[in-house]
Amino acid sequence: MTINGVKVTIIPVESLISSVTDETNCVVIWKDGLAVVVDPGGEAEKIARFLRRNRLEVGAYWLTHAHPDHVGGLPELLDEFPAPVRYHRADSLWIRATLPIASIRKSEWFSPFCSIRRIACGGISAKVILTPGHTRGGVCYWFDQLGVLLTGDTLQRDGIGLTCYPGGNANELHLSLKRISRIVPPQTKVLPGHGGATTVGREFVE
Repeated sequence: MTINGVKVTIIPVESLISSVTDETNCVVIWKDGLAVVVDPGGEAEKIARFLRRNRLEVGAYWLTHAHPDHVGGLPELLDEFPAPVRYHRADSLWIRATLPIASIRKSEWFSPFCSIRRIACGGISAKVILTPGHTRGGVCYWFDQLGVLLTGDTLQRDGIGLTCYPGGNANELHLSLKRISRIVPPQTKVLPGHGGATTVGREFVE
């Protein structure tokens, strides 16, 4: 889809380093030849082919969280498309556990944030909503000017993220979901980390 000159493309990928069987939605947001790649969970060559075909330069990788099925394609992609990797600092342990080679050999590209309200790359900009619960460092990216919310595994169509993995917390996830329902307009389109799209209003219907 294209909104105000910004293109948003979902690339379903399979993780090669996770026992998770369903596909992860890698999302590419691009404008004027510059792309932000969100959650490259696997099949790096599939993502790379898309980038080459559309003659895109990667300006940044943004992670909703650092579970293996959301970061698995990073090492290979960084070889061909080096760019800063942005994620919440609270997920640094997951980064080191999941990508030991990448975190050592390509550490200069990993750029965690902590207190941040908005993130931008070229003409692409989103509000950062802190949504711990699925992981300690979970975030959602709200492209408020596009009416699109990337939720990772915090919120899915007819479901929410699991809290059974290290760093998960059901109470924090509940508060994170309340935060989304309170500040994000109901008509906002939700692109989750797995499965089909939905809207904020559909998932938080009273």
